[in-house]
Amino acid sequence: MQRTITHFEEVKFHSVKHGTCPGCGNKTSRKKTFYQTINPYNRTVDGIVKDRRTIVNELAAEAAAWRKLPTWHVRCELAGEENDDEGQDT
Repeated sequence: MQRTITHFEEVKFHSVKHGTCPGCGNKTSRKKTFYQTINPYNRTVDGIVKDRRTIVNELAAEAAAWRKLPTWHVRCELAGEENDDEGQDT
C-alpha cells in the first residue's frame, strides 16, 4: 500500500498584548500565534474554500478578540487554575 502525504500551506498571524495583571498588579505581556491552513477542507459557511485574504482577516479578528481579554501574569494564572481545581468535588 502506498501512502501519499500532502502538506498544506500554513498561514500564521502573530499577536502580542501588554497590560497589567488583574491578580497582582504587575505589568505583563503575552504573545500568541494564530494559524490556519489553506486546504480544500477549510471552507467558509457558504462552502467556498477559504483563500489567504479570508484566512488572514479571520485570524486578525481572532487576535483582536484575544487582545481584549485580561493579561494575566503567569503565576497568577496558574494559582487561579489551582484554586478552581480545589473547589471541585471528584
